[in-house]
Amino acid sequence: MMFGLVQNHKKRIFKKKPELGAKKRSTPGSGFWFVFYHRPILTALIYGGKMKKYKFMILIFFLAMIFSCQREKNPITPPISGNILPQVDIRWPSLADSPWPMFHHDPQSTGRSPYRGPRKGRIKWTFKSGGTISSAVVIGTDGTIYFPFYNGSEKEFSGLVALNPDGTLKWKRIISLPPAAQPLVSADGTLFVVGGKSFQYNWFTQLIAIRPDGTIKARYDFPFELSLPTMGIDGTIYVTADNTEKGELYAVSQDGNMIWKMIPLHFFGFQDIPISPDGGTLYLFDKMKGTNIISSLCAIGTDGQLKWRYFLGGEQTYDDYSPLIDSNGNIYFGTSFTATGGITDSCGFYALSPQGKLKWKFPGISGPEPTMDRDGNLTFNIGGIEKLTSVDFEGNLRWQKESSEPSESSFISDRDGSIYLASRHYITAYDNNGKILWRVPFDANVTGGACLAIGRDGTLYVGISAGNDSKLYAIE
Repeated sequence: MMFGLVQNHKKRIFKKKPELGAKKRSTPGSGFWFVFYHRPILTALIYGGKMKKYKFMILIFFLAMIFSCQREKNPITPPISGNILPQVDIRWPSLADSPWPMFHHDPQSTGRSPYRGPRKGRIKWTFKSGGTISSAVVIGTDGTIYFPFYNGSEKEFSGLVALNPDGTLKWKRIISLPPAAQPLVSADGTLFVVGGKSFQYNWFTQLIAIRPDGTIKARYDFPFELSLPTMGIDGTIYVTADNTEKGELYAVSQDGNMIWKMIPLHFFGFQDIPISPDGGTLYLFDKMKGTNIISSLCAIGTDGQLKWRYFLGGEQTYDDYSPLIDSNGNIYFGTSFTATGGITDSCGFYALSPQGKLKWKFPGISGPEPTMDRDGNLTFNIGGIEKLTSVDFEGNLRWQKESSEPSESSFISDRDGSIYLASRHYITAYDNNGKILWRVPFDANVTGGACLAIGRDGTLYVGISAGNDSKLYAIE
């Protein structure tokens, strides 16, 4: 049940880097050669007279040093679990070459910055937005910080804000945006965001293109409510409908023309759409309409054809958390409570191969979006607010840390593997082993989520939803 125009997409091929930690071959038998060559000396030491105990100990130590020097060396220091899967940053020419061009950093939803994050743990500046900032903070090539705000109780209830890196206002554009609007910055600096509320139907049915100076470049109308857009490697925009019978997936050109649509088995609806590193596969959850109960994860080609479907056992809910795709094409995602609020064996954090086969599963309810560091280590929540969990790429536990309050943002990480997470009262930085580096309190309690981004200079930007006290924080 798939139809529409077919578009040819060029796939980028990324060469696999040679494996790190390759062992060097040592000279066979070199330690034994030493013993053989110096046999007369050793014989004399042992049999030339009655050997005293301390001399014998010196001899043993001497021999141990010789053999240890011949042992093969591995230049890589492994993580706690001993397994690494080196990750590379995927070049995406259709997006801005900026520190953080879209939600969770990239189309693979890794949440990983190529820059080192803040180490001081202090506030540089704050900006009061006039509305909640819970969906996404993005950054342009010149360092401009963009974020949507939403305040349904005011006349100017929603819009987009642009700030200079020093926190001063660049411009503010009042436009109709949904509370979960997620702008992305394209290669030419144009921002794309879903908005344009239809007051007749109470839908957001427009894809809006905004220039870097805040002026409207174009509005493209659709006969249905749009979800969260993402951008393919060739610039194609992918978005789902959220109020049709099937919640179809659409491929749209940047000038607003529909390329194709795909009809799911059940319902796609509101969700992020991560993309494989080669740009050739989209990943979406097929859900039961009107619920967050997911039946399967679908891999869909950029021609609109279904590649494979991974069925999930039992009735699990999925809280609109995006799967993460590593640079080898493996897929990671978490599932939450069952439809009845219980926990079954099918709940957990999953790892699938690029072909849709289960690699491993870590048990327990999981969310929100995880992050992956450069060594392939994943960090996520297990057990609701219970435990921050880090595993290697094979699912082996590295560490767990008790959490005192619920998470309010996705996990993100920096170049060094440090992890950042917003909770009800704080933004916290952890090192790669789970030790707290610093913690900065918010001025108000977060009540509706938070969003994070890291700038080129290492500044961490944190937008929070806290009613009239909603702000953007810049942390150094």
